[in-house]
Amino acid sequence: MEKTNFRNFHSLFTPKTIAVFGVSLGNDSHPANVIYNKLLLRYPVKVYPINPRGGHLRRDRVYADIASVPARVDLAVVATRAEHVPGILEACIQHRVGAAVIISGGFAEVGKTDLQDRIVAMAAEAGFPFIGPNCLGVYAPNRFDSFFLPGERLVRPEAGPVALISQSGGVLVDQMVKFAQQGVGLSLAVSIGTRP
Repeated sequence: MEKTNFRNFHSLFTPKTIAVFGVSLGNDSHPANVIYNKLLLRYPVKVYPINPRGGHLRRDRVYADIASVPARVDLAVVATRAEHVPGILEACIQHRVGAAVIISGGFAEVGKTDLQDRIVAMAAEAGFPFIGPNCLGVYAPNRFDSFFLPGERLVRPEAGPVALISQSGGVLVDQMVKFAQQGVGLSLAVSIGTRP
Protein backbone atom coordinates (compact mmCIF):
# COMPACT_ATOMS: atom_id res chain seq x y z
CA MET A 1 0.00 0.00 0.00
CA GLU A 2 1.46 3.37 -1.00
CA LYS A 3 2.05 5.71 1.93
CA THR A 4 0.67 9.21 1.57
CA ASN A 5 2.66 12.07 3.05
CA PHE A 6 0.04 14.00 5.03
CA ARG A 7 1.44 17.21 6.49
CA ASN A 8 -1.79 18.52 8.01
CA PHE A 9 -5.38 17.64 8.79
CA HIS A 10 -6.95 19.92 6.17
CA SER A 11 -9.17 17.13 4.80
CA LEU A 12 -10.48 16.31 8.27
CA PHE A 13 -11.42 19.83 9.24
CA THR A 14 -12.02 21.80 6.03
CA PRO A 15 -13.26 19.30 3.42
CA LYS A 16 -14.90 20.45 0.21
CA THR A 17 -16.09 16.99 -0.89
CA ILE A 18 -17.50 14.35 1.46
CA ALA A 19 -18.60 10.76 0.83
CA VAL A 20 -21.06 9.30 3.36
CA PHE A 21 -20.86 5.50 3.59
CA GLY A 22 -23.86 3.54 4.82
CA VAL A 23 -26.69 5.68 3.50
CA SER A 24 -29.93 3.67 3.60
CA LEU A 25 -32.29 3.63 0.64
CA GLY A 26 -35.31 3.13 2.90
CA ASN A 27 -34.56 4.46 6.38
CA ASP A 28 -34.17 8.23 6.67
CA SER A 29 -33.45 7.98 10.40
CA HIS A 30 -30.30 5.90 9.81
CA PRO A 31 -27.25 7.82 11.13
CA ALA A 32 -25.69 7.97 7.65
CA ASN A 33 -28.89 9.48 6.24
CA VAL A 34 -29.07 12.07 9.02
CA ILE A 35 -25.48 13.10 8.27
CA TYR A 36 -25.99 13.06 4.48
CA ASN A 37 -29.16 15.16 4.63
CA LYS A 38 -27.60 17.78 6.91
CA LEU A 39 -24.56 18.08 4.67
CA LEU A 40 -26.68 18.27 1.54
CA LEU A 41 -29.09 20.90 2.82
CA ARG A 42 -27.08 23.06 5.23
CA TYR A 43 -23.39 23.17 4.33
CA PRO A 44 -21.19 24.42 1.47
CA VAL A 45 -19.75 21.00 0.60
CA LYS A 46 -20.36 18.55 -2.22
CA VAL A 47 -21.66 15.32 -0.68
CA TYR A 48 -21.93 11.84 -2.19
CA PRO A 49 -24.10 9.07 -0.65
CA ILE A 50 -22.66 5.54 -0.80
CA ASN A 51 -24.44 2.19 -0.49
CA PRO A 52 -23.18 -1.03 -2.16
CA ARG A 53 -26.59 -1.47 -3.85
CA GLY A 54 -26.38 1.88 -5.61
CA GLY A 55 -29.67 3.29 -6.83
CA HIS A 56 -31.30 6.58 -5.90
CA LEU A 57 -32.30 8.34 -2.72
CA ARG A 58 -35.14 10.62 -3.76
CA ARG A 59 -33.58 12.25 -6.85
CA ASP A 60 -29.96 11.84 -5.79
CA ARG A 61 -27.76 9.14 -7.23
CA VAL A 62 -26.39 6.74 -4.64
CA TYR A 63 -22.92 5.44 -5.51
CA ALA A 64 -22.02 1.78 -5.03
CA ASP A 65 -18.46 2.49 -3.87
CA ILE A 66 -15.81 5.17 -3.63
CA ALA A 67 -14.47 4.24 -7.08
CA SER A 68 -17.78 5.33 -8.64
CA VAL A 69 -17.72 8.84 -7.18
CA PRO A 70 -16.94 11.31 -10.00
CA ALA A 71 -14.65 13.56 -7.93
CA ARG A 72 -11.71 13.37 -5.57
CA VAL A 73 -13.12 12.99 -2.06
CA ASP A 74 -11.56 14.94 0.79
CA LEU A 75 -13.36 13.20 3.64
CA ALA A 76 -15.12 9.85 4.08
CA VAL A 77 -17.76 9.66 6.81
CA VAL A 78 -18.34 5.98 7.60
CA ALA A 79 -21.55 4.88 9.33
CA THR A 80 -21.75 1.18 8.46
CA ARG A 81 -21.51 -2.06 10.40
CA ALA A 82 -18.08 -2.48 11.98
CA GLU A 83 -17.09 -5.49 9.87
CA HIS A 84 -17.36 -3.41 6.68
CA VAL A 85 -15.06 -0.65 7.90
CA PRO A 86 -11.66 -2.23 7.06
CA GLY A 87 -12.68 -2.75 3.42
CA ILE A 88 -14.05 0.77 3.17
CA LEU A 89 -10.89 2.21 4.71
CA GLU A 90 -8.71 0.23 2.31
CA ALA A 91 -10.71 1.49 -0.69
CA CYS A 92 -10.49 5.07 0.59
CA ILE A 93 -6.72 4.80 0.92
CA GLN A 94 -6.41 3.31 -2.58
CA HIS A 95 -8.51 6.11 -4.08
CA ARG A 96 -6.58 8.81 -2.23
CA VAL A 97 -9.42 10.07 -0.06
CA GLY A 98 -7.90 12.66 2.27
CA ALA A 99 -9.17 11.38 5.65
CA ALA A 100 -12.04 9.60 7.39
CA VAL A 101 -14.45 9.99 10.28
CA ILE A 102 -15.52 6.54 11.47
CA ILE A 103 -18.89 6.91 13.18
CA SER A 104 -19.41 3.13 13.30
CA GLY A 105 -19.38 1.40 16.67
CA GLY A 106 -18.59 -2.23 17.42
CA PHE A 107 -14.83 -2.05 17.99
CA ALA A 108 -12.75 -1.97 21.20
CA GLU A 109 -15.70 -0.59 23.18
CA VAL A 110 -17.40 -3.99 22.81
CA GLY A 111 -14.21 -6.06 23.09
CA LYS A 112 -13.35 -6.25 19.38
CA THR A 113 -9.86 -4.87 19.83
CA ASP A 114 -8.55 -6.96 16.93
CA LEU A 115 -10.87 -5.18 14.51
CA GLN A 116 -9.85 -1.80 15.86
CA ASP A 117 -6.16 -2.72 15.79
CA ARG A 118 -6.59 -3.72 12.15
CA ILE A 119 -7.93 -0.34 11.01
CA VAL A 120 -5.37 1.55 13.13
CA ALA A 121 -2.50 -0.45 11.58
CA MET A 122 -3.90 -0.01 8.07
CA ALA A 123 -4.20 3.74 8.48
CA ALA A 124 -0.77 4.07 10.12
CA GLU A 125 0.91 2.16 7.29
CA ALA A 126 -0.69 4.43 4.69
CA GLY A 127 -0.28 7.68 6.65
CA PHE A 128 -4.05 8.08 6.51
CA PRO A 129 -5.64 10.33 9.19
CA PHE A 130 -8.94 9.32 10.73
CA ILE A 131 -11.10 10.05 13.76
CA GLY A 132 -13.01 7.31 15.58
CA PRO A 133 -14.30 4.69 15.62
CA ASN A 134 -17.49 4.99 17.68
CA CYS A 135 -17.61 8.78 17.61
CA LEU A 136 -19.75 11.73 16.58
CA GLY A 137 -16.92 13.11 14.49
CA VAL A 138 -16.47 16.77 13.64
CA TYR A 139 -18.63 19.87 13.86
CA ALA A 140 -17.15 22.93 12.15
CA PRO A 141 -19.52 25.92 12.22
CA ASN A 142 -20.58 27.06 8.76
CA ARG A 143 -18.34 24.41 7.13
CA PHE A 144 -19.68 20.90 7.86
CA ASP A 145 -21.12 18.59 10.51
CA SER A 146 -20.66 14.81 10.81
CA PHE A 147 -22.67 14.49 14.04
CA PHE A 148 -25.56 12.07 13.49
CA LEU A 149 -27.84 14.17 15.68
CA PRO A 150 -30.70 15.72 13.68
CA GLY A 151 -30.12 19.43 13.14
CA GLU A 152 -33.04 20.43 15.35
CA ARG A 153 -31.53 18.50 18.30
CA LEU A 154 -28.05 20.05 18.10
CA VAL A 155 -27.48 23.31 19.93
CA ARG A 156 -24.98 25.26 17.86
CA PRO A 157 -22.82 27.95 19.46
CA GLU A 158 -21.90 30.94 17.32
CA ALA A 159 -18.68 30.62 15.35
CA GLY A 160 -15.68 31.81 17.32
CA PRO A 161 -12.10 31.11 18.46
CA VAL A 162 -12.42 28.10 20.81
CA ALA A 163 -11.92 24.47 19.72
CA LEU A 164 -13.09 21.45 21.74
CA ILE A 165 -11.83 17.87 21.63
CA SER A 166 -13.50 15.12 23.67
CA GLN A 167 -13.47 11.34 23.71
CA SER A 168 -17.11 11.40 24.78
CA GLY A 169 -19.67 12.67 22.30
CA GLY A 170 -22.14 13.31 25.14
CA VAL A 171 -19.68 15.51 27.04
CA LEU A 172 -18.87 17.37 23.84
CA VAL A 173 -22.53 18.10 23.07
CA ASP A 174 -23.14 19.21 26.68
CA GLN A 175 -20.21 21.61 26.44
CA MET A 176 -21.56 23.00 23.16
CA VAL A 177 -24.85 23.74 24.95
CA LYS A 178 -22.93 25.59 27.67
CA PHE A 179 -20.97 27.55 25.05
CA ALA A 180 -24.23 28.61 23.40
CA GLN A 181 -25.69 29.69 26.75
CA GLN A 182 -22.56 31.61 27.72
CA GLY A 183 -21.99 33.24 24.34
CA VAL A 184 -18.65 31.48 23.77
CA GLY A 185 -17.78 31.14 20.08
CA LEU A 186 -16.74 27.74 18.70
CA SER A 187 -14.29 27.12 15.86
CA LEU A 188 -14.32 23.32 15.93
CA ALA A 189 -15.76 20.45 18.00
CA VAL A 190 -14.18 17.01 17.65
CA SER A 191 -15.45 13.76 19.17
CA ILE A 192 -12.60 11.26 18.90
CA GLY A 193 -14.45 8.16 20.11
CA THR A 194 -12.91 4.86 21.20
CA ARG A 195 -9.17 4.91 21.78
CA PRO A 196 -6.94 1.83 21.41
